Amino acid sequence: MKALRFHAARDLRIENVTAPARPGPGQVRVRNRYVGICGTDLHEYASGPIFIPSAEPHPFTKARGPQILGHEFGGTIEAIGEGVTTVKVGDR
Repeated sequence: MKALRFHAARDLRIENVTAPARPGPGQVRVRNRYVGICGTDLHEYASGPIFIPSAEPHPFTKARGPQILGHEFGGTIEAIGEGVTTVKVGDR
């Protein structure tokens, strides 16, 4: 799948990335329909990396750049993991 990834200040690239795997227990996979860019993402783009680790992985999440920005999004659930009972595939 294609994604816009942040590499460094003012360096965004459209790249092919691996599609997310099947959701784990208690997780869902959402097909993104809309996304907003928040102030933190804007600061990362203009002056970053600020919060996105570029050399050493983040101590808790193990994530590091390049990264896909945008965490304010909406879409439809396309897969659910074991134990998910409050939503179903197709829900918005």
